[in-house]
Amino acid sequence: MKKAIILAGFLLVCALSCTDDNNDYDWSEEKVIEISSEIVPVNIFGEPSEVDGMLIRIDGENQWKAYPITIIDGFEFEPGYLYSLKVKITHLANPPLDDYNVRFKLISLISKTKVE
Repeated sequence: MKKAIILAGFLLVCALSCTDDNNDYDWSEEKVIEISSEIVPVNIFGEPSEVDGMLIRIDGENQWKAYPITIIDGFEFEPGYLYSLKVKITHLANPPLDDYNVRFKLISLISKTKVE
C-alpha cells in the first residue's frame, strides 16, 4: 500500500512537471468590440507609407487601438458609423515578424449607428 501511494505521488509530480507553460499554441476567445466612426492612419509592418485604419476598443478595455480597415475577416468598414461587433479573436503564439499577433473574425454585427 505504501509503495502504491509513493508511486502515485511520483506520477503526479511527473505529470505536473510536463505541462506546457510556454504558451506555444494559438488560442481564441469571443469578444464584443467597438469600432469608431473615423478613418485613422496606420503604419503596417514593412510598408513604407501609412494605410487607412480604424480604431478598435475591446470590451472591458479603455484604450482604443488602431488597425488596418481590413483586419477583421468578414467585415467591411464604412466610415461615419460606430459599430459594435461580436468577433472571434485568435491570439497567435508565433506570429510572423511583420504582422499582428492577433486575428479577428466577424461573428455578428450587433449595431451600426450613424455618427453626424
